Amino acid sequence: MAAKSDWKMREGVLNVIGAMCGDFFNCVPKYHARGRTGIDEWDTLFPTLQNSGYRKNIIPCMFFPKRDGCLDRDCPFLHNREAVLAERNRIVEKRLETFRYKQRPTYRQSIFREILLLRRIAGSNDALRDEIEKSGKLREDLKQDKAYCTNLQCMKPWKKGMKNNPLKSCTRCKWTLYCSAECQKADWPRHKKDPCAPIDEMVEIDDIWNPRGLRKGTTFVKSHRDLGTGGFHMDA
Repeated sequence: MAAKSDWKMREGVLNVIGAMCGDFFNCVPKYHARGRTGIDEWDTLFPTLQNSGYRKNIIPCMFFPKRDGCLDRDCPFLHNREAVLAERNRIVEKRLETFRYKQRPTYRQSIFREILLLRRIAGSNDALRDEIEKSGKLREDLKQDKAYCTNLQCMKPWKKGMKNNPLKSCTRCKWTLYCSAECQKADWPRHKKDPCAPIDEMVEIDDIWNPRGLRKGTTFVKSHRDLGTGGFHMDA
């Protein structure tokens, strides 16, 4: 591979290679640790790039987008405020999408509802549970559900065709639903940890979101026993 003298071409080539070949990124730490990668082409290219120099101010500073920003006054890397704000807006918009249910339960909620119904109908009768699951009638019935009471032990559904919605929104956050004041009170110890806050505030609290853009605690339930632990959010 021949190194290009034009830095734009050089950066472009490396970006393309990095995207197409993940092994490229393994070469970099090897080169810095040992002075060689073990691949002749890269061992020729890296010294050429170092000797010819490159513009650091075209590379985004990894610290600039962080909460405290970049503390190096002489940082040679790019501080692009507009790009950072655009990326922030993209992240917030992605988080907002997780709240747009469009009057239908999320896949996770439907699974929890199915598990709860199976426990109520079949109990510990595995044969009856298998029969119900194989019939598919329960899942067909779940397709008529638009939303559920957030109380894990209730999950009263709002079904298609109902003239009146039996569920009411939490007066503070406006997005968690309950069928009664009793269910809201019973679920409060769990819900207040969400936290209970308007959506516009929720999407700005970085500590409650994971790198995949999902709220922490909304990952799929690990076992039936977890239904009673409150270790996840039923409202997502």
